[in-house]
Amino acid sequence: MKQKGFFYSYGEVPGLGILAVNELEGWQRVNLYGFGVDVDVIQKAIEDGCEADLLARGRLASRPAQSRVVIAGGVVFKGLTCLAGDGVGAEELLAELERGLPPFHALGAGEMEKTEDISPMRVYVFTYVGKVIGVSKVVFFEYATQVSLVGIYRDQDRNLVDELYTGLSSLRHFLTIPNPLRTDDRDQRVEVNMFMIRHPVKEELQGDFVRALIGVPGLVFYSFV
Repeated sequence: MKQKGFFYSYGEVPGLGILAVNELEGWQRVNLYGFGVDVDVIQKAIEDGCEADLLARGRLASRPAQSRVVIAGGVVFKGLTCLAGDGVGAEELLAELERGLPPFHALGAGEMEKTEDISPMRVYVFTYVGKVIGVSKVVFFEYATQVSLVGIYRDQDRNLVDELYTGLSSLRHFLTIPNPLRTDDRDQRVEVNMFMIRHPVKEELQGDFVRALIGVPGLVFYSFV
């Protein structure tokens, strides 16, 4: 299995993607990941827009479908899988999605900039030591404000997610609970792991928490331009 991660934007909302190639079984996929409502919007846009054309031309082998859903504490992290047609590469299918779905765009390095602040009204992408990729979002509940980090990683990078969780656990004094809440799952469609780390933050310490979060070693947040 060959896997290549990337970031994308759909309008003003960023997400994660994987180009997956299984030479043994002979298939290639584009998988898209993001917070639940954002992935639902993309799936509906594909259905209403370019899906019929891509199926008719054999660029898609089947209708895009949700590949894995992780739900914890009111936060939803979803994967959407797009199976390429016979003889169509994952990168080719990604380009077809960009052409057929104008708000959708795979982000290049020059289209992202490191941010030193996090607005509660925006979704950001992040990397951890350049190998683990994810998206972050502030989720408001009646009883708490929760900063959620969700992401994907390869089997060989599991130790890095453990390391990231340890680093985030050092911020426990900002939380309403003893430690951040972690949930892990696996998307078998492309053999990639999914994680969710949630931080219920004390209301009076939200600003201090954000500043401390950005200072976690190896963790870098980006906005796109």
